Amino acid sequence: MKEKDCDLGVDEVTDLLARTQVFTPSDLATFMANLLRVQSEDIPPIDLLEPSAGAGALAEAVLEVAARSPTVTLVERDHTLAAHLTEFCDAHGAELGESSSVLVQDFFEIAPEWIKSGRRFSHIVMNPPYARIAPGSNTAQLLGKHGVHAHNLFAAFIWLATDLLDDGGRLVAIVPRSFLSGLHYAATRRHLFEKAGLYALHHFTDRRAVFARDGIQQEVIIFGAIRAPAPAQIQFSQSASLIDAYEPTPLPTARLVLPESERHVVLVPDLGNPVSSAGPTAPLLPEGIVVSVGSVVDFRMKGDLVARSEGDIPLIGAEAFYTRDVSLRGLRANSRTAPHVYPPGRYVVVRRISPAEARPRIQAKLIQAFGSGFERGVAFENHLLVFHAHRTGIDESTCTVLLKRLSHARTEQQFMERGGTTQVNVGDIRSLRYAN
Repeated sequence: MKEKDCDLGVDEVTDLLARTQVFTPSDLATFMANLLRVQSEDIPPIDLLEPSAGAGALAEAVLEVAARSPTVTLVERDHTLAAHLTEFCDAHGAELGESSSVLVQDFFEIAPEWIKSGRRFSHIVMNPPYARIAPGSNTAQLLGKHGVHAHNLFAAFIWLATDLLDDGGRLVAIVPRSFLSGLHYAATRRHLFEKAGLYALHHFTDRRAVFARDGIQQEVIIFGAIRAPAPAQIQFSQSASLIDAYEPTPLPTARLVLPESERHVVLVPDLGNPVSSAGPTAPLLPEGIVVSVGSVVDFRMKGDLVARSEGDIPLIGAEAFYTRDVSLRGLRANSRTAPHVYPPGRYVVVRRISPAEARPRIQAKLIQAFGSGFERGVAFENHLLVFHAHRTGIDESTCTVLLKRLSHARTEQQFMERGGTTQVNVGDIRSLRYAN
């Protein structure tokens, strides 16, 4: 899903979301409804909330699988969709609780009122909208007023839904996989795990399968959380699509959910390709080695970027991975470019752009930036991560160790478990471990 800045007024955001509404396919809705665990007659009364209800596919699926009649509250800002939801409630009136209702309101406005008044729900299910919240926008100010710290609409929905869960209540949501590890969502994960624990997690490995009818490519997950102490195990499942989904595997929660010191990152293992090795115990980076993002940004330094000639600083970019000549471009040597220049020496670089389908995800290369042409040093563009010894080159033996660790199967496995984005970030590398 492509992000859109929400730097508009509340009414304008309503129009934006209406235009970018992505409805939940019926088979996906049924899958999510089953994760709510409403099939048993032994459960307490079902008081269901579907925020941003759209066409009501999720509520309808819950109605089909629930063992007892649910009371549903459907929140939708779009008047046309809300009218459809009202028709749904009228048509199924005999199967729904008497207090069922459709609210044509902004969830971000009504949710804080519910939280303040003590209104809670036993079950919440949602396919929340996905759009970036621009700092200083009306939406950001509205959420900030209520203590919600989120960079994306879906994260704000999760934040508020967590607070609306009754004790023992269950939340099921479909969100981008990046929610599990992205730095932008660390505050939302902390808020979620302070009050709830995961009991179910499903990972779709095919980015095109879930919302194919809308032409959307997005790696997504479905999680189930319960407002209670974290269960000892999480029912983990994985498939390319719903067609080939299979029975979940119980995995220890400690295996998947990292502690607060590691920002509550949730790992996604590859059940079809396990790597057996000793548990990683030490930081992957050798002592004294630092990793940084290359500091040369093309559009910010256009005036100093040149086709390399004698006297220029060689500029190493992503082309180092597909051409033998690693220094086709250069920087003019002057006071503006001086802060970006490393002294001659050996460096290791990793490509920052790493699509989910790429193998290996971590691609590393040795750059021998010394000798003829490198007398003035070397610079690196921001499409690369640069490994260095505190702004100097790395000795040959340490380069060998570092390259071996970066290419190890266990390192690749760790990154795949954490990698919810199409980039390799400094934080990802710093979090990796290796076994002595």
